[in-house]
Parts: sequence; structure tokens; C-alpha cells
Amino acid sequence: MNITIDSSIYQQAQIYAQSQRQSLSTIVENYLLWLIHKPQATEKTQNRAERLDTALQFVKKLSAPGGHPVPVEARGIDALLDEKYAV
Repeated sequence: MNITIDSSIYQQAQIYAQSQRQSLSTIVENYLLWLIHKPQATEKTQNRAERLDTALQFVKKLSAPGGHPVPVEARGIDALLDEKYAV
């Protein structure tokens, strides 16, 4: 089977293959195998954003013993520094 590849892409791929001390055909074959067996998005990875949101909500509620939570409308870390060091 013959495949046509743009000559500039081929040259760049050849340089990459040489830098990895592999043949270009080996790199192409490995990449194609990776594409074929690439894991599909699972429910676990799809829910990552949801888990991050939950974690961020939890972190926003944290405070040290004897500390005071910073109001949401405060300036974030700057407000904490101002309060801690009375700047």
C-alpha cells in the first residue's frame, strides 16, 4: 500500500525519528497502534469536571482552627495576605 505524505511533513518526521534513534516506519506504526487502541473516554473521565467543581466547593468552605473564612466577594489570596499581615 502506498501513502502520499507532504514532503515537508516527511522531512520533519524523519528528523524526529532520527532524534529518537528509531526508524520512521517504526514511529508511524507505533502511533497507528496507539490510535487503534487509544482508550475511550470513560464515565470516570467524563465526570472529572464535576468532581473538580465539588472539590472546589469543599475547599472554599475550609478554614483553619480559629480562622475565619474569606468572603466570596473578597479579593482571594490578596485578601488573605492583607488580613494575615494587616497590610
